[in-house]
Amino acid sequence: MSNKPKPGTPAYYDKKWSPLTEGIKGRDSVYTAWVMENEAKHLSSSRNDEERISGVTLRFVFPSLRRAVPELIDGELNFKRVYQCLEDALYSCYLETFVDSDYNYRIPEYIPSSMDTTKLTLGLAERTKAAIESLRNIL
Repeated sequence: MSNKPKPGTPAYYDKKWSPLTEGIKGRDSVYTAWVMENEAKHLSSSRNDEERISGVTLRFVFPSLRRAVPELIDGELNFKRVYQCLEDALYSCYLETFVDSDYNYRIPEYIPSSMDTTKLTLGLAERTKAAIESLRNIL
């Protein structure tokens, strides 16, 4: 019998997304991978050019999910809390683009407008909340 997780299961996505969830343990890793998979599906099926997978998406969205999801697993899952947590994580990711590995400050290639950031965070918060709730129903 194979030891591989069945496709479409939380364990399957945990293994699939393990390069991006490295260092996150247990159910935090499972939830983070589940949310990343749902976000990747949304982005790849999006008809809106602004939401398609791009360098910006990969640079900010997935690292933000990595930071935020483990904090959201426990406790009340209301939209305001999810939005705030993701907004904080996105802001931290944006700030990191201003400092290189030698701690020299530089202007990044892309600085999102406040409108872009708000739109991104609103959609991401809705999808993240729904993904966490759906996994809570499975586990």
